[in-house]
Amino acid sequence: MLIEIKADDIADKVADMILLKLSRKFDEKMYPVEIKGDMEAGNMIGISGDAMKQRRYNGFYIEGQHFYKKSDKIVMWFRDALLDEEALNGRSKTILAS
Repeated sequence: MLIEIKADDIADKVADMILLKLSRKFDEKMYPVEIKGDMEAGNMIGISGDAMKQRRYNGFYIEGQHFYKKSDKIVMWFRDALLDEEALNGRSKTILAS
């Protein structure tokens, strides 16, 4: 069995992965380790604060893994967990699909 691999396809995948890593490093420098509130967390990954709240209530994000409640009204988000989840559910799918 012969598998043909084009050099341009490999170069494109490598470039996409490099951009993904650079974007991740930029996000790590730009945002604190813990992010206060649904709105700020949503802004970081490109969705609304209401969408973040819905994702919390629907169980998409897990308390203790993605966020914790500092009080009844204050939710603190873990930056790295959100960035990992974003990579799994967003950018990396786009890269793998192309």
